[in-house]
Amino acid sequence: MARAARLRSLAPRDAAPEGAIRAPTPWIWAFVRIGVNGPEDLDIVHEIQDGIVLNASPSRTLGSFAQRGSAWGEYFSSASALLAENPPPATDLAVLHRIALLGLGPSRSFDAAKFTATEAHDIETGITDAKSILAGARPEKPLNGWRYPSAELGDFGQNYLFRARVAISGLAALPRQEAMYMRAVTADGSVNFQDGDWRLNFARDQLPPVDAFWSLTMYEATPQGQYFLTENLLHRYAIGDRTKGLRRNADGSLDVWIARKDPGGSRTENWLPAPASGPFSLLMRAYLPKSEFLTGAYQLPPIMPA
Repeated sequence: MARAARLRSLAPRDAAPEGAIRAPTPWIWAFVRIGVNGPEDLDIVHEIQDGIVLNASPSRTLGSFAQRGSAWGEYFSSASALLAENPPPATDLAVLHRIALLGLGPSRSFDAAKFTATEAHDIETGITDAKSILAGARPEKPLNGWRYPSAELGDFGQNYLFRARVAISGLAALPRQEAMYMRAVTADGSVNFQDGDWRLNFARDQLPPVDAFWSLTMYEATPQGQYFLTENLLHRYAIGDRTKGLRRNADGSLDVWIARKDPGGSRTENWLPAPASGPFSLLMRAYLPKSEFLTGAYQLPPIMPA
């Protein structure tokens, strides 16, 4: 009861906010994370969620915007409207100058009808080339089969290519001081695993050093380069330091078994299910990583064939 009362006090319905989040633009994208250690926390967490309210001031109705796969004219028209309502900072003036010929910018008006058929073809070709670049090989060199985040993660500055890649695969990201995201890569450098069973072994006292928590999450890869949680028999989508029932080895080490089918026996408790078919990807998250993680003194062990 005391614990429930304490948790409820974190989100009172009528209390005035203790602080404010300042945004440089009238539009924001935000989401709330609440730690859940198990099913026994769900009732309390649902009550906290019910007490979270976002009030827009002044209130307004959002318009309809282009989707990721929309035609270039529709997409750029939406981009133009959003740039007008959310003017970029002065640090983006260089790129705004580069795209001025397209009619894009906070003080410009985009009109797809102004372009000739040849110009429209050139624009479509450029978009195709850009998509190929975004889907291509990443410059980061993996360590022990893991791709570590750039120091610019979550604070991209003018690294538009990196920002776009993150936007496609994960929408956004926290800076490394708050969270580190490590993507597992195959021997040929791909982030997509195919067939085969895999094993991640943490030696005794070598679990990821964090001040919050760590987790290894399974994602099903789509042909469009997006990644989603995949349904499975255990309804388990990640394994981490909050996963109950994990079985340690006799020497104190910890194995995580990654496979499409139940590996059976004592391995089931430590099984992270992969999709029934198709490529999949593995992402390690470390929230509030300790200094040895940030500096590279600690490195994750490689994922090996089981």
